[in-house]
Amino acid sequence: MRASSLSRPAAIALLAPAVLFSALLLSSVSATASPATASPTSSAAARITCGSTIAADVRLSTDLTCPGPTGLTLASGVTLDLGGHVLRGPGSTAGTALVVEVDNSTAVPTTTIRNGTITGWSLAVDTTDSGANILARQVRVSHTAGGLSGIGVTYTVRNSRLTDNTAAAGGLYSFVTVIDSTFVNNANALGVGGGGSISVSGSVFRDNGTAVSCSEVAMAVTRTTFLRNKRAIEAWWCEGAKLTANAFTGNTSGYRTEWGPSDGRDVLLKNRFLNNGTAIDAKNSMYLKSNTFVGNKTGITAIPYEEPLYNEMIELDSNTFTHNGDAVYIEWPSRLRATSAIGNTGYGIFAPHATDLGGNIARGNGTQPQCTGVSCQAR
Repeated sequence: MRASSLSRPAAIALLAPAVLFSALLLSSVSATASPATASPTSSAAARITCGSTIAADVRLSTDLTCPGPTGLTLASGVTLDLGGHVLRGPGSTAGTALVVEVDNSTAVPTTTIRNGTITGWSLAVDTTDSGANILARQVRVSHTAGGLSGIGVTYTVRNSRLTDNTAAAGGLYSFVTVIDSTFVNNANALGVGGGGSISVSGSVFRDNGTAVSCSEVAMAVTRTTFLRNKRAIEAWWCEGAKLTANAFTGNTSGYRTEWGPSDGRDVLLKNRFLNNGTAIDAKNSMYLKSNTFVGNKTGITAIPYEEPLYNEMIELDSNTFTHNGDAVYIEWPSRLRATSAIGNTGYGIFAPHATDLGGNIARGNGTQPQCTGVSCQAR
C-alpha cells in the first residue's frame, strides 16, 4: 500500500466502506446458545443451537433466531443451506450471524452459504483469519452494519440480494466477485480497499449511497445497471479499471475518480449515461470509446488539482453527447477522435490542450464556440 495513499481527505472518503468493515470485525466475539432445529444434508437430523459449530454440510429446516453474539460457526469448506429460512439476530448493532473458520496451514476450500436470509446482525459473515474462500448464492442480506465482510477474504456473490445495510459487501485486501446480484438502499453497497479486486457482472445497484467504491485494487464492471445512487462508482487509484456495457441512470455522480499516479488508465467501453448529475468526473487517465451520454448535467469533466499532474491523458474515441448541460469539458491534455456533441445547453467540446485526431462534430450547443481545442464539423 503506498505510503501517501491516505494523504488526502478524498482517500479516506473512498475507503470509508472498507474501513467500516474492518472496524466492525473487531466487534466479533464468541457465541451463546438458543435452541433451533436443522437437518444435515449428508447425515441424520441433528439439533443445532445458536453458537453451534457446523462441521458438515447442513440444511436448516426452520427459521433460526439468535440473541447473539454469534449465530453459527462454519468449519472451512462446509455448505450451509438455509433452506429458504431466516437467520435472524438481535439487531444491526450487535452479533455476527456466521463465523467461517480458516486454517491457512492447508489449502483453503470454499465455504458455501446459500438459499436463505440473514438479517438483523452487526455482521452477516466474518472469518477467524484472512484467506477464506466464501460463496454466497441465493442469499438475502439485510439490516446489518457490515454484511458480507472480512479482511483478506475471497468472496463470490451470486444471485443474491443485499438491502438496507450500512456496508453490504467487501472489506480490506479482499477479492470480491459479484454476479447477477442486486444491491438496494445500502449506505455503502460494495467496497474494497488497500489491495485485492472487484469484479461485477450482470448486477443492479439501486438507491444506494455509494454503490461501488475501490482504493488501490483492480476493478472490472460489466453489464451492470446503476440507478438513482448518490455515487455510482468512486475510484481511488484503481489500477486501470475497466467498465464495459453498463447503464448509469439518474445517479447524482456516475463515475468519479481521484487524483494520483495510476498503474494504468481506466477503460470505458459502450456504457450509457442517462440523466445523471455528473456522468464522469475524471482525475486520472482514461480511454473512452463508443459511450453514450444523454441528459446529464455534465457529460465528462476533467479539471486538474492544484498539485502537479502525473501526465494524465484523456482519450475520447467515437463517443456521443446529446442534450446534456456541458458535454465535454477537459482541461487536461487529451486526444479526441469522432466525438459528437449535439444539442447540449452548455459547452459542446471544450478541450484547449487536445490533440485533434479528426472526425469531431459539434452543433446546436449553448456555449460558443462550439469547439475549443479541436476542429469540428457541424454535420
